[in-house]
Amino acid sequence: MNLHAEASGRGRPLVLLHGWGFHSGIWGGLAERLARGRRLIRVDLPGHGHSADSDFASLDGLVDDIAAAIPDEALVAGWSLGGLAALRLATRHRAKVRALALIAETDQPLAHVAAATGFTTQSQLTTVFRRATGFTPAAYRRGRRGSKSA
Repeated sequence: MNLHAEASGRGRPLVLLHGWGFHSGIWGGLAERLARGRRLIRVDLPGHGHSADSDFASLDGLVDDIAAAIPDEALVAGWSLGGLAALRLATRHRAKVRALALIAETDQPLAHVAAATGFTTQSQLTTVFRRATGFTPAAYRRGRRGSKSA
Protein backbone atom coordinates (compact mmCIF):
# COMPACT_ATOMS: atom_id res chain seq x y z
CA MET A 1 0.00 0.00 0.00
CA ASN A 2 1.15 3.54 -0.61
CA LEU A 3 0.88 5.80 2.41
CA HIS A 4 0.39 9.52 2.00
CA ALA A 5 3.47 11.38 3.17
CA GLU A 6 4.15 15.10 3.07
CA ALA A 7 7.78 16.20 2.93
CA SER A 8 9.28 19.64 3.44
CA GLY A 9 12.62 21.20 4.26
CA ARG A 10 16.17 20.03 3.75
CA GLY A 11 18.63 18.15 5.89
CA ARG A 12 18.51 14.95 7.90
CA PRO A 13 15.13 13.23 7.66
CA LEU A 14 12.70 13.47 10.58
CA VAL A 15 9.62 11.25 10.23
CA LEU A 16 6.51 12.08 12.30
CA LEU A 17 3.92 9.35 12.95
CA HIS A 18 0.60 10.44 14.47
CA GLY A 19 -1.69 8.58 16.87
CA TRP A 20 -4.89 6.60 16.31
CA GLY A 21 -7.82 8.64 15.02
CA PHE A 22 -5.70 11.61 13.92
CA HIS A 23 -3.67 12.46 10.82
CA SER A 24 -0.33 14.09 10.07
CA GLY A 25 -1.84 17.56 10.45
CA ILE A 26 -1.93 17.01 14.22
CA TRP A 27 1.76 18.01 14.32
CA GLY A 28 0.76 21.52 13.16
CA GLY A 29 3.02 24.33 14.38
CA LEU A 30 5.39 21.88 16.04
CA ALA A 31 6.15 20.43 12.62
CA GLU A 32 7.16 23.87 11.34
CA ARG A 33 9.53 24.30 14.27
CA LEU A 34 11.01 20.82 13.83
CA ALA A 35 11.49 21.30 10.07
CA ARG A 36 14.23 23.90 10.59
CA GLY A 37 17.40 22.26 9.34
CA ARG A 38 15.68 18.92 8.67
CA ARG A 39 13.76 17.18 5.94
CA LEU A 40 10.44 16.69 7.66
CA ILE A 41 8.25 13.78 6.55
CA ARG A 42 4.73 13.58 7.99
CA VAL A 43 3.07 10.24 7.28
CA ASP A 44 -0.69 9.58 7.36
CA LEU A 45 -1.20 6.07 8.75
CA PRO A 46 -3.59 3.76 6.84
CA GLY A 47 -7.22 4.88 7.05
CA HIS A 48 -6.19 8.30 8.40
CA GLY A 49 -5.84 11.64 6.62
CA HIS A 50 -5.03 11.15 2.95
CA SER A 51 -3.96 7.50 3.21
CA ALA A 52 -6.36 4.83 1.99
CA ASP A 53 -7.64 2.09 4.25
CA SER A 54 -5.44 -0.96 4.42
CA ASP A 55 -6.14 -4.62 5.02
CA PHE A 56 -2.90 -5.21 6.96
CA ALA A 57 -3.47 -7.82 9.63
CA SER A 58 -0.70 -6.88 12.03
CA LEU A 59 1.55 -4.14 13.31
CA ASP A 60 4.27 -5.66 11.13
CA GLY A 61 2.14 -5.01 8.03
CA LEU A 62 1.69 -1.39 9.05
CA VAL A 63 5.42 -1.02 9.73
CA ASP A 64 6.33 -2.55 6.36
CA ASP A 65 4.14 0.09 4.67
CA ILE A 66 5.83 2.87 6.67
CA ALA A 67 9.29 1.51 5.83
CA ALA A 68 8.47 1.69 2.13
CA ALA A 69 7.47 5.36 2.48
CA ILE A 70 10.49 6.73 4.36
CA PRO A 71 14.23 7.08 3.74
CA ASP A 72 16.97 5.21 5.59
CA GLU A 73 18.69 6.69 8.65
CA ALA A 74 15.76 8.87 9.75
CA LEU A 75 14.95 10.23 13.16
CA VAL A 76 11.49 8.72 13.71
CA ALA A 77 9.12 10.32 16.20
CA GLY A 78 5.84 8.63 17.00
CA TRP A 79 2.93 9.47 19.26
CA SER A 80 0.58 6.79 20.65
CA LEU A 81 -0.13 4.32 17.80
CA GLY A 82 2.56 6.11 15.81
CA GLY A 83 4.95 5.46 18.70
CA LEU A 84 4.15 1.77 18.73
CA ALA A 85 4.74 1.69 14.99
CA ALA A 86 8.02 3.64 15.39
CA LEU A 87 9.24 1.21 18.03
CA ARG A 88 8.41 -1.80 15.86
CA LEU A 89 9.95 -0.07 12.83
CA ALA A 90 13.21 0.28 14.78
CA THR A 91 13.31 -3.45 15.47
CA ARG A 92 11.99 -4.72 12.12
CA HIS A 93 13.65 -2.24 9.72
CA ARG A 94 16.71 -1.09 11.64
CA ALA A 95 18.32 0.66 8.66
CA LYS A 96 15.36 3.05 8.49
CA VAL A 97 15.82 4.37 12.05
CA ARG A 98 18.85 6.42 13.07
CA ALA A 99 17.19 7.67 16.26
CA LEU A 100 13.83 7.20 17.92
CA ALA A 101 11.56 9.56 19.87
CA LEU A 102 8.52 7.93 21.49
CA ILE A 103 5.63 9.95 22.87
CA ALA A 104 3.06 8.12 25.03
CA GLU A 105 3.41 4.89 23.09
CA THR A 106 3.80 2.37 25.88
CA ASP A 107 3.78 1.85 29.60
CA GLN A 108 7.09 -0.01 29.37
CA PRO A 109 10.10 1.50 31.14
CA LEU A 110 12.52 3.34 28.86
CA ALA A 111 15.19 0.76 29.64
CA HIS A 112 12.97 -1.90 28.02
CA VAL A 113 12.40 0.32 24.98
CA ALA A 114 16.13 0.99 24.74
CA ALA A 115 16.93 -2.72 24.90
CA ALA A 116 14.33 -3.52 22.22
CA THR A 117 15.62 -0.90 19.79
CA GLY A 118 19.37 -1.02 20.30
CA PHE A 119 19.50 2.47 21.80
CA THR A 120 21.42 1.60 24.91
CA THR A 121 20.45 4.13 27.56
CA GLN A 122 17.68 6.41 28.74
CA SER A 123 20.21 9.21 28.28
CA GLN A 124 20.35 8.50 24.53
CA LEU A 125 16.57 8.56 24.31
CA THR A 126 16.44 11.83 26.26
CA THR A 127 19.05 13.34 23.93
CA VAL A 128 16.96 12.35 20.90
CA PHE A 129 13.87 13.94 22.47
CA ARG A 130 15.80 17.14 23.27
CA ARG A 131 17.17 17.37 19.74
CA ALA A 132 13.73 16.81 18.24
CA THR A 133 11.82 19.23 20.46
CA GLY A 134 14.28 21.67 22.02
CA PHE A 135 13.54 20.66 25.60
CA THR A 136 14.03 17.70 27.91
CA PRO A 137 11.19 15.31 28.83
CA ALA A 138 11.42 16.44 32.47
CA ALA A 139 11.25 20.12 31.53
CA TYR A 140 8.28 19.41 29.27
CA ARG A 141 6.42 17.61 32.09
CA ARG A 142 7.02 20.63 34.35
CA GLY A 143 5.70 22.96 31.66
CA ARG A 144 9.04 24.67 31.04
CA ARG A 145 9.14 24.32 27.30
CA GLY A 146 12.38 25.57 25.88
CA SER A 147 14.33 24.79 29.05
CA LYS A 148 17.55 22.94 28.38
CA SER A 149 17.84 21.68 31.94
CA ALA A 150 16.39 18.44 33.23
